[in-house]
Amino acid sequence: MSPPAITTTEVLITGEGLTGLVLARDFARRGTACRVVERENRSFPGSRGSGLQPRTLDVFDDLGVIDGVRAAGGPIQRMRSWDGRHT
Repeated sequence: MSPPAITTTEVLITGEGLTGLVLARDFARRGTACRVVERENRSFPGSRGSGLQPRTLDVFDDLGVIDGVRAAGGPIQRMRSWDGRHT
């Protein structure tokens, strides 16, 4: 097995959430080498935001990813609640 290739990282991004990934995409678009690290060993199981604001769509359009975001999107799942009682 050969040793890993030596690369140069200009920017280290901590956190693989939406902000970190959008930041990494913007650095890549500008030709800046970056590395994203995440301390969790799995993805977040819930929702960190169920909808997109108009300004977010503007940013995605500027980043060139709006078509992919829209294609991957879908309706918001219904909210479930539990009051502690058995039904």
